[in-house]
Amino acid sequence: MPTQYLSIAVTVVDLLALVVCIGALACRFWLIADTGVMHEADAHILLLWQTIGICVAALTLSSIMLLFVRTAVMSERPLNEIFPVLSPVIFRTHFGKAWMIRFLGLGLAWLGWLWSGRSLQSRIGWGFMLVAVTLIAASRSASGHAADAGDFTLAEVIDWLHIFATSVWGGALVVTSLVISPAITKLAGERRAITAIVACRLSLIAGIALASVVMTGLFNAWRALGGDFTALWSTAYGQLLSAKLLLVAGMVSLGAINRYRSLPLLRGWAGHPVSRQALVRWPLILRSSASANQTSPAKCPTRAFTHTARIEVILVLGVVLITAVLLHAMPVH
Repeated sequence: MPTQYLSIAVTVVDLLALVVCIGALACRFWLIADTGVMHEADAHILLLWQTIGICVAALTLSSIMLLFVRTAVMSERPLNEIFPVLSPVIFRTHFGKAWMIRFLGLGLAWLGWLWSGRSLQSRIGWGFMLVAVTLIAASRSASGHAADAGDFTLAEVIDWLHIFATSVWGGALVVTSLVISPAITKLAGERRAITAIVACRLSLIAGIALASVVMTGLFNAWRALGGDFTALWSTAYGQLLSAKLLLVAGMVSLGAINRYRSLPLLRGWAGHPVSRQALVRWPLILRSSASANQTSPAKCPTRAFTHTARIEVILVLGVVLITAVLLHAMPVH
């Protein structure tokens, strides 16, 4: 496999692991806290812990591979001949310094993961992991296009915020759809109430993260395109970025459907009153609000919410793939 394709493949794995890891931590601290999910023994929080463990292992392997591939590119050597120059790359290059920050983050991640494994309800280990993924995300900004203008610049900080906000949004979607939702369906008690609470919190987290994604994304796009947005369709880099923006727009649209149609249905299904004054006055939304208060106990509106969220997960995978390609492409500026 050519080095460039291998580098893109490793970057896809690395980004996906980081996104899911940050999303799982967002779920642990904000999504399922004080809902009852974590009070059904420790089985459900254990699922998050296991998910993060898989992600940290993937990040460890991808970090090693990224070091090897970048060393091969910088030294113009095949992968089997890079070991004599690994030390100079790590200690004497800008990439090496950023990689050492990542290495520190990985160490903290493993420490936090092992600590939280001894006491799943303790927040100390989980806090270590949150600091760890913050460092790993920062190392990615420090070794990417944002670092072209130097270290600790506004561009680098905004890129880090963009990575983190995107990971909270997309990662929380992935973890909720594939890990938390199946666990909630097995609850014997307040399944309806917990489902509605988790769905509402997911929508709130996604909305806050989306605002950050839009603001930081506009800055990153303006910088990458050299201030000329016509490059979105006139250059290869811009066309890739346009494809990514279309996928993000699809996620926003599906999220709006869930927020304004599925959430009222879920609240009504859980026995909560649905206020029309709290809804945007769209005909479709108003019909959903009315039907939410009349939902039959035999009907389960979680299917529509989960189905839409899982389509968003597919779009997240597409965004990660295009992002990996963009990271290895030359910006317009």
